Amino acid sequence: MANMSSCSSPRRSSECRNNARSNSFRINDEATSPPNGKRKRQSEHVVKGHGLEPYLERLSNDVDTQIGFLTAIIDYHKCYEVFPYRKVRQFDRFIKQWLQVDVSQEDLLKEVDKFRQNYYETTVKMGNNMIFSRLCDQKLYNLAHQLWNNST
Repeated sequence: MANMSSCSSPRRSSECRNNARSNSFRINDEATSPPNGKRKRQSEHVVKGHGLEPYLERLSNDVDTQIGFLTAIIDYHKCYEVFPYRKVRQFDRFIKQWLQVDVSQEDLLKEVDKFRQNYYETTVKMGNNMIFSRLCDQKLYNLAHQLWNNST
């Protein structure tokens, strides 16, 4: 679990810990327990018949991972009042302490840009008719809308 003690107020600190615990971001269902008793997530997980799948590949292909990633960004923003991809040090903290994956900032930033571009293209394409055929697509769009509705 990420150390949330650097939040700016005791109320925020408690709120951040609760957000991090309830965060729907799932990197690995088979998390291991390090000696200190805290759960440690792994950056890869086993996909049936495919061995280990890197995090960035899952982020590109798996809707649940995408939803979890955007949820983690929103939770991070609620805690620290800054979007992690806006500042290099914040993004590094986000990757190492929140996501706990081994990816480069540059590669993950490219994925954020892809999400943002996809959100804008979807908004223009669909106009006022924001009804999606799959619930997971609707949820993904709603999370992106929270992040980029006002060009944040």
